[in-house]
Amino acid sequence: MTGLVLRHVSEVGVRHVVDGELTVVESSFEDCQFVGLTGEAKFGSGVQQTVFRGCLFADSDIRSVTPGNVLFEDCRFDAVRISRFISGAAEFVRCSFSGTIEEAVLSAQPSAWEAQAFGRSRNRVTGNDLRECRLSGVGFRRGVDLSDQRFPPPSHCFVLEVAQDLPRLRTELPRLLDASQRREAEIRVEMWEEDAASGQSQVLVQARDWTERGMPEVYALLRQVAQRPGA
Repeated sequence: MTGLVLRHVSEVGVRHVVDGELTVVESSFEDCQFVGLTGEAKFGSGVQQTVFRGCLFADSDIRSVTPGNVLFEDCRFDAVRISRFISGAAEFVRCSFSGTIEEAVLSAQPSAWEAQAFGRSRNRVTGNDLRECRLSGVGFRRGVDLSDQRFPPPSHCFVLEVAQDLPRLRTELPRLLDASQRREAEIRVEMWEEDAASGQSQVLVQARDWTERGMPEVYALLRQVAQRPGA
């Protein structure tokens, strides 16, 4: 088997060994299992929302994901690697994750055309648990409440409050970093300011984004400055 396509189905308690890519169109699943996804996953093709409720995704390497109009509610993602998951319309409610997530973006608001097509102006991204994940390049956009999610400890990532923390970073980083480090940090700060302008008042700063560039000390300084008492 080299993949699985599910169109307009409603399933309860079914176990799928995918052994390849997955495409789902306007379907619903409850207490189902999906094992062995590899490659691209299209979770919610079509206009009608696909719903996964209480489902398990396990032992999977999911790349170049096209989420579409999909809701994951009370789902578990166990021992997964997810990369390039760039979403404007996916909803995650009370889901838990273990494994690795890289280059992923979740948004609290769909784009204009998605809002018109799917009939909603907000995406639910609430109550999710990522404490067992290795994270890098994971971003949240347009108003996701990071206080409502659970993340790995501060040695791996921390939540930066844009209005509170960025002015301090702008003031203190130039004197603490050398020229190359300072430029990298300035680029990130500018990105976080752009996020804030679009409604994202909190950003998730991740250690791997800096250690993989050979700059673990920059992450340590960001964390020190942003989380200093009185910051």
